Amino acid sequence: MERGLRILMLTDGLAPWVTGGMQQHSAMLAKHLGALCDELVVAHCGPINGAVPSEREVRAALGLRGSLIGVPFVDRGRLPGHYVRASKAYSGALRAAVGDPARFDVVYAQGFTGWAFRDHPRLVVNLHGLEMFQPAFSRSEALAKSLLRPTARTLLRSAHTTISLGGRLTDLLHGAGVSPTSVAEIPNGIPGAWLTPRPTPRMPGPLRALLIGRNEPRKGYGILQAALSDLSTPIALDVVGPWPPFPPGIHDVTFHGTVTDRERVRAILDASDVLLVPSRAEGMPTVILEALARGRHVIATNVGATATLLAAAPGCRLIPPSAPALTAALADFAAAPPAPQRFDLSRYTWSRVASDHIRLFQRLR
Repeated sequence: MERGLRILMLTDGLAPWVTGGMQQHSAMLAKHLGALCDELVVAHCGPINGAVPSEREVRAALGLRGSLIGVPFVDRGRLPGHYVRASKAYSGALRAAVGDPARFDVVYAQGFTGWAFRDHPRLVVNLHGLEMFQPAFSRSEALAKSLLRPTARTLLRSAHTTISLGGRLTDLLHGAGVSPTSVAEIPNGIPGAWLTPRPTPRMPGPLRALLIGRNEPRKGYGILQAALSDLSTPIALDVVGPWPPFPPGIHDVTFHGTVTDRERVRAILDASDVLLVPSRAEGMPTVILEALARGRHVIATNVGATATLLAAAPGCRLIPPSAPALTAALADFAAAPPAPQRFDLSRYTWSRVASDHIRLFQRLR
């Protein structure tokens, strides 16, 4: 343990009180950082315009070691750009609540929370999936991203160090004007409870594929439908999320809708042979880590940091974001459904991810 290391961690909420991949990352990282440094102060909020969870709640749920500063995130705007303005105001409120940040060796900021801390000489910024620099698939999405990009560029260029989850996300940072020497690659993590030394054996029968995710244009639902219509071998498919049903044709498709019970999600994963991630844009999908942790294979498009994840998963398939490529991969898997396999995810445990952050912070101090 490095004594004397003082860290201020700025978040825009902690799971489960605020939902989202970044908030889950914040909660797990804060939980593991506390035991590795001399002082950890975590600033957080509740849901937008909602109450901030109490210190007692957070400590009980996360077993957090460190101090907490709670500040509401207020956004009652409606005009374009309201989220950026609210984020800057929230960052300013965090600055007022923290006081002089100079006493901290490192300020680690998730999302736009570091805006009011750009004068700190060791500001570390993590914009996760870099959504504002990803392709847009509708006019409204393109407008929203265009409003986010100027603030994102200013924040990234002001930071001492920027975290990349890896893969093509690092290229996006370079394209945004971030110097390669200012980028540190540290991946997302997986809770230890998801790791299994003995994956559940596959059940006899046709290939069983699984799609999990949000109903967004970038998630490639159209690619999946087109691929299935051209696939001549019948397969079973489970669809988890708020996706609209489609005619299954020769395939056995089960639409589960949104599933919030994580144990049920894990059971559906354990019953599958292969997770499908046909996205046209991604960050570092946690669902891929979850599938690999359960010994399940993955077919994913080569976007975001998916290549980084599948580099540790022999037998999985990385494909371009196209229906013919997905059809071909599914046909190969359907011809010889893969047996569950134990993948080495030691690089992606939260204890390892937290240690990687600490090593970075020690170098900066």
